[in-house]
Amino acid sequence: MIFDYIASDCNNLVLGDINSDDIKELIVGTSYIIKCFRERKKLWERKIEYFVEPSSRSHTDEEKLFGPGESRVRNIISKISVISKDNHYFIMVVVVGGASFILDAKDGKIIQKHIIGSSIRDVAIGDINNDNVDEAFIAAEDGNIYEIIKMKKLRRFHRVEEGKPISIGLGDVNGDKEFEVVVGTENGRILVLNRNGKKILEERLSGAEIKYIRTGDINNDNIDEIIYGTSDGEIGVFFVNKRDFKTLHKFEGEIMVLSLLDIDNDSLQEVLGCDYYGSFLIYDAKKDSKELSTLTRKFEVDLDRDGFLENVEIHSKSIVVKKKDVIVRKYDMRHWISSAVITDIDRDGLKEILIGSFDKSIWVYSLREKEPTHRILLTGVPIAISCSDFDKDGNTELLVFTTDGVTQLRVLK
Repeated sequence: MIFDYIASDCNNLVLGDINSDDIKELIVGTSYIIKCFRERKKLWERKIEYFVEPSSRSHTDEEKLFGPGESRVRNIISKISVISKDNHYFIMVVVVGGASFILDAKDGKIIQKHIIGSSIRDVAIGDINNDNVDEAFIAAEDGNIYEIIKMKKLRRFHRVEEGKPISIGLGDVNGDKEFEVVVGTENGRILVLNRNGKKILEERLSGAEIKYIRTGDINNDNIDEIIYGTSDGEIGVFFVNKRDFKTLHKFEGEIMVLSLLDIDNDSLQEVLGCDYYGSFLIYDAKKDSKELSTLTRKFEVDLDRDGFLENVEIHSKSIVVKKKDVIVRKYDMRHWISSAVITDIDRDGLKEILIGSFDKSIWVYSLREKEPTHRILLTGVPIAISCSDFDKDGNTELLVFTTDGVTQLRVLK
C-alpha cells in the first residue's frame, strides 16, 4: 500500500515544487535534521546545528539540572517553509532557540543564518513588498516582531507594547491589494500592521491567548479573513472591514491544531481545528456548514463481510476484536494509542482498522493478518483521523490532525 501526500499544513512537513517541474517535493524536519524527498527518493539531508555559549547569568535550581548542555535543545526545528527569490527556491528553517537558516532547495546547503537572540513563538512568510522575494516575519518571546528582508537582512519590524506576541499571519485582510501582518497576543488582542510596521488596527477578541492566526479568503469575497484560535478552545473568524467576529466552534479542550486547507478541491480553503481530546472541526464557509466529530474507541462494524458485526475496542495500548463476545483478534502495541478510525482504505471491499500512535505513526490493521500491514509515518502525533472522499473523485482520502498540523493523504495502490 503506497500513500501520497495531497496537501499539508504542518510545521515540519512541507510540500513544494522546488525545481518548477510540476512535481512537488516533500521536505521533512525531525528533531534537528531536515530531509528532502522526490517521489519517495531522498534527494538530500542536512543537520541543523545551532549552539550558544552557556549564559553567564545565575541559574535557577531547575535550570542547573540541564547543566552546560542546555544549549543542545536550542537547535530543535520549529518550522520549515519554502520561499522563493528570482525564480529560485530556498528553504527557511527556524529553530526553537531563536535562529533561522536559509538553505538552497537544490542541495540543502546552508547559505544564510540569522540569530534572533530570543525564543521563537511563530513564523509567517510571504511577499509583503511585492518585489517577488518572500519576506519572513517572526514573533519572538522578547515581544518583538522581526523581519528577514530578501533572506539577508534581519531587522526589528514592530514592538508589541502590551502582551507578548505568540502568533502571526500574513494576508490582505482589508482588501487594499497589499499584504498586512496580523499578530495575536497573549492577552487576547489582534494587531494588524501595514508593510512598514505601523499599526493600523487593534482589537481585543478574547480574554485568553490568541494562540493561532491563519489568514485566507474562505468565503470568496476577495478579502482575506482572519481565523484565530484561543488557548481556551475557541475558533473564530474576524472580519477587519466590519470590525466584527464570528465564533465557529468552542472546544472543551485546548486547541492543538488550526489549519486552512482546500480539502475538497473547490479552490476555497476549509477551516480545520482539533483539540487535545481528539475532537475536530471541518468548517466550509462557502456552504456555511461544519462537521464535528469526537474521538471514538468502540466500533460495531462488519470487518470481514460475513454479515455479522464485530465489536472493536480500542484500549490504551491494544486493539481487541470480538464477535459474539468471543475474542477473534487482539493486537498489542508498544506505544500509546492516540486515535482510531475504521474504513476500507485500500478499496478491496474489506474494512481496515487505522490506529494513530504516539510514535507519530498510523498503523493499518486487517482482520486477515495478525500483525499490522502498513505504517504511515508522520511528523506529529495523530490525535484525530477523518476518512472521506473529500474531493469527490471516487477514492477515500485521509485527513490527519496531528500535533504538527494537518496532512491530507490518499492511497495510490
